[in-house]
Amino acid sequence: RLMDGTDYLKKLKGIRETIRRPASFFAMKLYILLMVFRDRRANVTRISYEVIAQYTGLRREDISLGWQTLAALQLAYLADDQEVPRRVGDGTYNRYRILGLNASS
Repeated sequence: RLMDGTDYLKKLKGIRETIRRPASFFAMKLYILLMVFRDRRANVTRISYEVIAQYTGLRREDISLGWQTLAALQLAYLADDQEVPRRVGDGTYNRYRILGLNASS
């Protein structure tokens, strides 16, 4: 469920208008992957670059460009350890939050 749908839809349109740039295409792939793997209760996606590459076919460099685009458009961000603590026994992964979504959406 969108918190304030109009603002985030406008940001997504920003990607659409620049989709000819490869970084925008990478960002869209990452955004969709974040949505698919998101823990709805915590509103966080725990995922490694290796898993991202496996599902999207993107190279590490392309993944970085995609994250930079999502961050610049304020659609997602990398959560720190204080906000989303690492769980004991989990592998190495990053924790990402999708902006504009409530938990359990």
